[in-house]
This record gives sequence, structure tokens and C-alpha cells, in this order.
Amino acid sequence: MSVSPVHWNHDKQEIKTGERNRSAYMKKLDSIEAEIRSAYHSIPFGSDGKVISKDALKSFQD
Repeated sequence: MSVSPVHWNHDKQEIKTGERNRSAYMKKLDSIEAEIRSAYHSIPFGSDGKVISKDALKSFQD
């Protein structure tokens, strides 16, 4: 999915109000954001909480 800069509100980081199909596009963007957050939270971090081990990264990619 891509949004032309003319239709994007840079300050609010969302599709400009008044744009046709804004609701559908925002729903899709919210879905993508939720999927990314879910994937991030499922990553097993190392014991220090800062670094992902190579093994953890490999298991996440599989």
C-alpha cells in the first residue's frame, strides 16, 4: 500500500481528513501497525533485554 504525499498529513502521520476512502485506508494502516506490534512483542530478547541473540532471531525468522 502506498499513499501519495499530497494525500498524507505529515504532522499527524495519517491520511488527510476529507480524502475519499480515508476510513478504509486508515483501517488498513491500523491493521498493518497491529501486525508489526504483535511481531515485535513476540521477539524473544536476550537476558539483558537489549540484544536479540542470533538463535532467537533465527527462530523468529523460521
